[in-house]
Amino acid sequence: MKNYCRLIVLVLLGYSSITGARAQLKAGTEGLYIKAGTTLSSDGLVLNPSADLTLSSLSIEKSTTPVTGSAGSGINRVYTFSTPATISGTLGFYYLAGELNGNTESLLQLAYKSTGAGTTYTATTGSSLNTTTKYVENTFTSTAISTLTAADPAIFASTKKELDRQKY
Repeated sequence: MKNYCRLIVLVLLGYSSITGARAQLKAGTEGLYIKAGTTLSSDGLVLNPSADLTLSSLSIEKSTTPVTGSAGSGINRVYTFSTPATISGTLGFYYLAGELNGNTESLLQLAYKSTGAGTTYTATTGSSLNTTTKYVENTFTSTAISTLTAADPAIFASTKKELDRQKY
């Protein structure tokens, strides 16, 4: 029986890698309740709300297709929420060195889009970055997030003034 179970697990793992299946978090209509101060982690994404949070009728998918800005692309890790979620608390994720996509690791900041439409991303400032564990996070206050990634904030700067503001 043990060997049979192992075989099933290996077949499923092999199938998911062949088909490109992605890990995904889904919250149905009844919702997923997360108590303030409780850490939820799914496929590298880490959420620790500062207030009780209920996620309902939404899914979160991870993609390796980077977002683009006026001066380049973000890392090859993007989390997309099927509907924007309003987040208060700490949100971050683990990434792999191979996902940097030309970004300078020490300059990474979280960047997010508030709505599903458009291409305007907001690069955060003050993200906590651990280059040893490959983890980046930031604290949000009542922020609607539909897409989350990390990048050198310069890729989203459209003017020199905006670039200078992001550096300081």
